[in-house]
Amino acid sequence: MVSNLADTLRNAPTDAVRAANIAQSLVDLDAALDVSLNIRTTVGGKLNAIESQRDENEAQVLVARKTLSSLRDTDLAEAISQLTLEQTTLDAAQAVFARITSSSLFNFLK
Repeated sequence: MVSNLADTLRNAPTDAVRAANIAQSLVDLDAALDVSLNIRTTVGGKLNAIESQRDENEAQVLVARKTLSSLRDTDLAEAISQLTLEQTTLDAAQAVFARITSSSLFNFLK
């Protein structure tokens, strides 16, 4: 259509033909701009999605590295000591619960 517009401007046919050709060229340019805008919008949306996914991936890598570091830096003696303490506490709580649930009103009145 550009050659059509160029020919229109160079050869200067009748005013009616010139006006029609220029109008058609403007319509074609508007259509091309619309297509270009749609493509830019689509590409922009995809770039935003990629950037968001990249940020999320970086956050996951950071969490994984922090967890790995925490596991590597664990003091085994302290971890075993803490586990033993928690196991003893659990056993005591279960023993108390068993005594409370096994007692009845008749046992209380004795």
